[in-house]
Amino acid sequence: MVTEQYTLSENQFKIVTDFMQEFLPPCKPSCHLSNELTYVHAVVSKMLKQRFRFSLDLEAFLELCLLNSYEISTRKASFDYVRKEYKPDKEGTYLNSNPLYKKHNAAFIYLNIEGIEVHKLMKTVFAKPLYTVNVTVDAKRLMEDRLMKFRGGY
Repeated sequence: MVTEQYTLSENQFKIVTDFMQEFLPPCKPSCHLSNELTYVHAVVSKMLKQRFRFSLDLEAFLELCLLNSYEISTRKASFDYVRKEYKPDKEGTYLNSNPLYKKHNAAFIYLNIEGIEVHKLMKTVFAKPLYTVNVTVDAKRLMEDRLMKFRGGY
């Protein structure tokens, strides 16, 4: 399937669309790290690369999110001189230097995706420390089972 600028095979497009419907349920818009575009993209892209051997760049991912009826909300940033970092702020003046973010006049772009689900996916994609509690290990195992079932359909 060809989107505006990016080309995915029909199968890849179907995988990403079905994956979003299965694992990334929409919710009311909120602004948290777990549903910030860059974070969600990192988790989904790494999962796609590990399980399906392809990945998406940030612009293609955002375009697919918009095609799948996810909404975005944006924030500019202000600089916290104590912690030496940029923080989301409605009245902020700083923008992200990434051209995609500049296009949306934002320092942060948030998707209306359930952040808890993204966090669960993140735990399956990135290695867990050896000292992780059993509840977390069980939750990871359940998510991995769901991912294996999903992958079995392709």
